[in-house]
Amino acid sequence: MAKEVVAELPGILRVYRDGSTVRIGDPILNFSPSHQEWGDEWGVSVKDVAFDEILYPGASPSWVRLYLPPQHTNNLKLPVIIYFHGGGFCESFLGGSLGYHRMCLKWAAEVGAIIVAANYRVAPEHRLPAAYDDCMAALEWIRLQKDNWMNLFGDFANVHLMGDSVGGNIVHHVMTAIHKDVDRWKPLQIKGAIMLQPFFGSEERTKSEVNCPEDAFLGLEICDWCWKLALPAEADRNHPFCNPLGVEGVFALNSANLPKVMVVIGGRDLLRDKQLEYCKALKSCRKQIQVVQFQEEDHGFYAMKLEGESSLQLLAHASLFIKSADMGHHSKF
Repeated sequence: MAKEVVAELPGILRVYRDGSTVRIGDPILNFSPSHQEWGDEWGVSVKDVAFDEILYPGASPSWVRLYLPPQHTNNLKLPVIIYFHGGGFCESFLGGSLGYHRMCLKWAAEVGAIIVAANYRVAPEHRLPAAYDDCMAALEWIRLQKDNWMNLFGDFANVHLMGDSVGGNIVHHVMTAIHKDVDRWKPLQIKGAIMLQPFFGSEERTKSEVNCPEDAFLGLEICDWCWKLALPAEADRNHPFCNPLGVEGVFALNSANLPKVMVVIGGRDLLRDKQLEYCKALKSCRKQIQVVQFQEEDHGFYAMKLEGESSLQLLAHASLFIKSADMGHHSKF
């Protein structure tokens, strides 16, 4: 007898009545390929580093992927970008997504920064806050300075958080947590945060959700299912994990000593209205924020169209943002 399906992300995964989950997406997303098989025209060195310790309460042993750009001759240490990938909290793209891998290669080379791409557990097997805890553990791994690449070339006083889609959501939760106790995270200094189309929502529908183009890459049904599978059991989309603009969320924004923030918004993204609300809230809390909009772009354009005009413009904006966030500071190795 066929097992009963109780939840499904079309083309991604199915959850059955017995609690089992079957992932049905593209096989390229389900394995960690050889970096050599993929190639690299930018000259970036790549390695995966696993850590077995429980480095943060609630976290699990995990791993990160490091991207080291071609070495410069000026002996200056490199900015560090801690990157959190997207995937609706339900897909783990770090090991097998060619699009994300090439994006990290290009950004490391063009920005001239070490990128630390963090792996994290995903739903429905691991509901939130598992992903947040694992990403905090990645920061703790960096803070403990256990890697030779990081120690030789990374500038721990010039660290930036970056994430796309749910990775942008993770950036919000990580930066507000860090800046409750900045001294605890020394020598790390978070100079900036880049949120690429952050994945936020609420029970109340926005106009951009209701009027989402039929051919949009990300649709409302997928968004709703992601939240159903990722949020704590019985929670709705007004939970602070999803909606950062409730009373608790706004208080966290207002009270935290946040770094400079860049929010990137696509005009064809159904999440854009909630992202604009978030930007407005940051401004009302007197935080430093830069909003970059690409009116013709869909959700995830920067990974799907790496060499597209908007993606190249975004890279230029982000590079300038990172350089300007720490003007006058130059660590040497």
